[in-house]
Amino acid sequence: MTSYAAFERTLTDRLGGGGQGEIFRIGKTDTAFKRYTNPRSVEVSSLEGLVSWYLSLPQSEQDRLKKHTAWPTEIKYLDDGTLAGFIMPIAPEYSFVNRVVGSISKRQLLELGMIMDQMRPAYKSWLPSISVEQRFEVIVNFLELVTWFHDSNLVLGDISGRNFAWRPDSMDLFFMDCDAYLQVGKKPASPQLETPAFHDPDPFPPVVPGESKKDSDNYKVSLVVMRLMTQLMNVKPDGSDEMSPVVMARLLQFERQLGMNHLEWRVKELWKKAGSGGGLRPTPSEWLAAFRNERGMVAVTPPAPLDPTAPRPRRPREYIDLS
Repeated sequence: MTSYAAFERTLTDRLGGGGQGEIFRIGKTDTAFKRYTNPRSVEVSSLEGLVSWYLSLPQSEQDRLKKHTAWPTEIKYLDDGTLAGFIMPIAPEYSFVNRVVGSISKRQLLELGMIMDQMRPAYKSWLPSISVEQRFEVIVNFLELVTWFHDSNLVLGDISGRNFAWRPDSMDLFFMDCDAYLQVGKKPASPQLETPAFHDPDPFPPVVPGESKKDSDNYKVSLVVMRLMTQLMNVKPDGSDEMSPVVMARLLQFERQLGMNHLEWRVKELWKKAGSGGGLRPTPSEWLAAFRNERGMVAVTPPAPLDPTAPRPRRPREYIDLS
């Protein structure tokens, strides 16, 4: 059995780090190792559950997960059996650009938030240009992946513009910080954070301490979708029937440039639901149906049953013109 010290010697470039740990490339591969700073703060059984779920998938879905996420695929333990960290895929090279700062060129990850805000002129010198059609593709790809996770009983928790990368060649997305995702009914392996700009104002109380809900994901997904459509970073739903003139103008512009008919009324209904409080937010699959131009994505209240004792309305006579 290879010792942990021998594994450590395979680590090369430091790719990043923060309060929870440091990330290193493994050799010259497209995989990385996240070494936890404080392994005692990690819920090991939950981390093992994420790896077990990955290993239970068919090969095609394992490949999809590795292509689009920094998913924990293997856990590494110290020689005494305590947790050290986990192995995961690295964001693809196409998700980075070279950003010149003064006389230095920096490698910049293309975060999703960068295309949610049209008011950031500092990005324009190095951010790849992106068309309305490409933003549409980003939205659909994002919704498809979140729907897949929700259908698999997984909750993302910290959804924000910084936790997803995009690539300008294909509009594919790469989801990061996946060790904080939780399986419904369990604690997250790593503490779930919440970005202030994506804060859920009306979250359901957790059943398990530290647990997030799909419903909170639904609210944050709605923010991502509307901010990508309008490129207004601070827009939030308030549950009202009408949008502000600025938001409505941006939405209609998005619709016209896409050449889609009646998209705005579907979006308006879903946006109203997003601001209607916990339990009423539209799901990612409802948003996805709207963008696929499908009907039936908004729940319709069934008509009240007829009262059998009430008099039935008369059917109007039909006349035939014999002239």
